[in-house]
Amino acid sequence: MQVTELAHYVLRNIAACRRLVEQLRAARYDCFAVMFDSNQLIVLAALTGAAQCLHGAMDGRLEPLPSNIIASTALVTGRALLGHIAYAAAWLAVYLLPVGDAKTRRGE
Repeated sequence: MQVTELAHYVLRNIAACRRLVEQLRAARYDCFAVMFDSNQLIVLAALTGAAQCLHGAMDGRLEPLPSNIIASTALVTGRALLGHIAYAAAWLAVYLLPVGDAKTRRGE
């Protein structure tokens, strides 16, 4: 476990994020594990330079994460794209699909 200068990092504070990544890379971890499934932590795990990156699932399993920044960026982009597609499909279903039977729509 490593103590960092801030309790919460945001991308608006680029200098603090850069220092965090530099500290993690300087530690030269063999394995880096994140406990939450978030896009920011997937990218952070790849930026640490650890040979093995893992994600702790809710059921106790350790799932591998990409150690390469390009692969982790592709994973995060794909997840975001699928999220947008799912939202668009739900929006289309709510606003464009008819509700009720044909008699109700015609006013009979």
